[in-house]
Amino acid sequence: MGMTPVYLCVVAILSAGLAAAAAVDTSQFDRQYWEDFGADEIDNVEGIVHRDWKAKNVILFIGDGFGTTARTAARIFQGQEKKEVGEMNELSLETLLPYAAFSKTFDMSQQVCDSASSAFAILSGVKTKSGTFGYDATQVNKGSCDPEARPMPTIADHMKAAGRRVALVTSTRVTHATPAALYAKSPHRDWEATAGLFCQDIASQLIEADHIDLAFGGGRAMFLPKSEAASKRDDSRDLIQEFSDRGGIFIRDSGYLNMLQNLDKRVIGTFEDSHLAYVGEESQSHMRLKELTVKALELLEEDGNGYFLLVEGGRIDHAQHATEPYLALKEAVHFDETISEIMGMINLDETLVIATADHSHAFNIVGYPDLNNPILGYFNNNGSNKATLTYGIGPGFGQETPPSNDNSYTPGYHYPAALHHGRSNNHGGDDVWMLANGPMAHLFQGVRMQSYIGHVMQYATCTGLYKDKCRVSSNSLLLTPLMPLLAVIFAKLVTNIV
Repeated sequence: MGMTPVYLCVVAILSAGLAAAAAVDTSQFDRQYWEDFGADEIDNVEGIVHRDWKAKNVILFIGDGFGTTARTAARIFQGQEKKEVGEMNELSLETLLPYAAFSKTFDMSQQVCDSASSAFAILSGVKTKSGTFGYDATQVNKGSCDPEARPMPTIADHMKAAGRRVALVTSTRVTHATPAALYAKSPHRDWEATAGLFCQDIASQLIEADHIDLAFGGGRAMFLPKSEAASKRDDSRDLIQEFSDRGGIFIRDSGYLNMLQNLDKRVIGTFEDSHLAYVGEESQSHMRLKELTVKALELLEEDGNGYFLLVEGGRIDHAQHATEPYLALKEAVHFDETISEIMGMINLDETLVIATADHSHAFNIVGYPDLNNPILGYFNNNGSNKATLTYGIGPGFGQETPPSNDNSYTPGYHYPAALHHGRSNNHGGDDVWMLANGPMAHLFQGVRMQSYIGHVMQYATCTGLYKDKCRVSSNSLLLTPLMPLLAVIFAKLVTNIV
């Protein structure tokens, strides 16, 4: 069609620091523009490659708290940061992962899930109770240790049993709810460094989790003996030394990170005492999710036998709880950039890539702001300025107008909330998005249970429940380059016959 790409079709530009967006000249967006645009989109969809065969690798991206509204806001924010019309922007995850579905996120004890139960549903294929992971809902009650409870495997166990590497990278503590659900069994997500009677804390489970080859993130304090000032433990165990004694490598900074050449030994890297610093606040000296993920993938690819990689953009959720959308959107954009970087490093004929949110937040885009109005700014409502972004509940109750009508950051300012809560915003119970590409990605269609993701990962890799029920084949891989050509030839044959 020859249409100019969307990211170039912008006239009115939002400059950083301006009080408001310039008015958008919509004269170019006429009937012809939209007809060409729609035709190009059809061409793009028809060009999607259908890979109906076994996946060697799986990469799962979880944007914690990155619900549909947050994704829309991040798309606009990213576009405006690039000095484009924000609404016309496209996130990398939206263009690179064409197969789409929705996920129902309730858990077995609450209408609105938490990150522990949602992560376990995704990683195991079984929904469980809020605040717990490692057991189905019949085997666990939050905070209650039952030595007779029967634990459940996750995709990490299945992939390891199939001879593949397993790794996780997170911007939170490596013992936090989402990453911990991959390897730990616990009736309480908060037992990162301490645990109830008959239970084992999460940090000590990680050093013993031989099916986890690599873990990068924050949370060093969970591994230090209580004699050290930064420690969060209540015992004298030095888990860093214990991990070393078990043959593992525990690293704390980029110097040691850059020295890693392979995964002949298990690796745990914790680059902060707690979570990684916010992208919107950190200096260049802090480690970021993208560079850790790139390093992890390089190490996994070096092995050559296949792998599972979990990547969590966890601090999106933390900023949403704090009702500070600037920080949340900066984290979301970095999460999207991480996906873009990784997609450029992999072979989609071998690697199933899935991106999803574990849950949403009570987060809204409201009112009728002008096109390309700063997403963090405000609009005029009958002579009164109101924030475009609002929360359902939080410490910003009574607020109406952000300090400035631009996309700048005001530390400590809490955006308006409809209901009062002195500490934080809450999760949302609405369905969230699932996007995918690679082998068996076409299975992501419709509205599914969140636990469906766990089944697709097992099915696509012929592991777990589907080890002996796998119908997918790697033979069709040989036809991949020919599929578009064969489709054209077939269409012409049908036309000639008619």
